[in-house]
Amino acid sequence: MDTHVRDNLIELRAGNVTGINSTGSMILNAAATANALIHQVSGATKAAFCLSGYPNGDSSVDATIFANTGNSIRFMTNGSAVAVGKWHSSGGLSIGDSTDPGSTNLRVVGTVTAIGTIKSTGQPGFLAFNSSSDASQSTGATIDFNSEVYDELGNFNSGTDVFTAPVVGRYLFCVTVQLVTGSVTQDRSIRLVTSNRDYPLAIDNAVPTGSTSILSGSCIADMDAADTASVQLGLSTGTVTVFGDASVMSTSFSGRLLP
Repeated sequence: MDTHVRDNLIELRAGNVTGINSTGSMILNAAATANALIHQVSGATKAAFCLSGYPNGDSSVDATIFANTGNSIRFMTNGSAVAVGKWHSSGGLSIGDSTDPGSTNLRVVGTVTAIGTIKSTGQPGFLAFNSSSDASQSTGATIDFNSEVYDELGNFNSGTDVFTAPVVGRYLFCVTVQLVTGSVTQDRSIRLVTSNRDYPLAIDNAVPTGSTSILSGSCIADMDAADTASVQLGLSTGTVTVFGDASVMSTSFSGRLLP
């Protein structure tokens, strides 16, 4: 191998294999159609690192890993990006599809062991409650949850009291409803109503007129994207007041997509 230094450039030669540093760059390159390692620094603000070549000498498969000026790492096959990892200036690494880091989920096959706390603000989840009582509610009424504590991705509508699933998955829902001032002795119940099916959550039988019931329940519901979920009141007869309070979550509805 010959080594030459000229004009602050380095040239390495070994037979027909050359590596040339030009315009402030250094290139280590195998034969033109074989495996290659390229390390390039060009200008004050650009940097790139590239590993490319033909696995097992198969020229029909072009496998490339490189970092570019966008602080990203791209994994390519046959010239097309198949995955992108991007380091953000505010901190953190996201891995997504071929065009937009982080737009798709990171998929891991096998066992993942995490030491410490795992937080995800990208998971759909909400907590809402009834801040003021609703009188004279009859059977089949949708329970009102007009105040939101949080709504991670904006999927709960406090005007219609309906949650809309943004993606397919299994969702955990928790409901508590306080009922007061029934017009007659009655059976009271609540259920979760989704696009796929209904889930009975709790029942209180033969409640005397004017007595209070606190009904609570939870369930895991399978939902498709754009499916909806709400809480429905059930009464055997008469009407009832759904209790609400601005400072105490006596009547509340929460949900979250499970991993």
